Amino acid sequence: MKINDVLILAGGKGTRVKSRSKGLPKVLMKINKRPFIDIQVDWLKKQNIKNFYLLLKYKNSLITKYFLSKKDIDNINFFFINEKEYLGTGGAIKNALRYRKKNEHCLVVNGDTFFYKKNIKSFINYHLKNKSMLTIGCSLKKDIKRYGKVYTNGNILNRIDPPKGISESGYVYSGILIISPKIIQEFYLRKFSIEKFIKYFSKKNKTFVFKFLSKNFFYDYGTESSYDKVKKIGF
Repeated sequence: MKINDVLILAGGKGTRVKSRSKGLPKVLMKINKRPFIDIQVDWLKKQNIKNFYLLLKYKNSLITKYFLSKKDIDNINFFFINEKEYLGTGGAIKNALRYRKKNEHCLVVNGDTFFYKKNIKSFINYHLKNKSMLTIGCSLKKDIKRYGKVYTNGNILNRIDPPKGISESGYVYSGILIISPKIIQEFYLRKFSIEKFIKYFSKKNKTFVFKFLSKNFFYDYGTESSYDKVKKIGF
């Protein structure tokens, strides 16, 4: 089995970065004069991803128009899946997989997350080796106050606590996972977060955890301060 497809969660309003976005969807906000989605797509192309499914809602026409105008996207395929209503991150994945019409496992990444100078081949191989139905990527953060802390039993997920606003170090969910379409398509809800689904699935089945060793593996710009930090780093 190979992982050739990625679902990019790109439908959010970006409420917490409203003063920086100037009305643009988050994935079109610029880092070093480039729309962030370009940086993410370039990185994923290096991971041998061939099929890109963009899960859209907020100002989806701007994102679609941007990609249709691009001329440097040879040898990869783009699919645009527009939600009619906000379904939550988990609901968006479930909805998208109905259109994908494939049974192969796929990669899922947050549209506001960047994985810095890191090859994820080991992450994919780990998922396949364990014959996992769901594997989440985690990385170590010095300050997890705006993240949920990940607890494991060996390489199996125990739980993810919600953010508590407490400054401490720990492993956090990095906004990247590999999933079997079947398990989320059978989930009983239509609107839900991916974190809710992970919690539900992990109570009944094994959710594998892959820990990226680099302390600076991932950055996200879900808030104004984190966006300003990402802009300084540059990529």
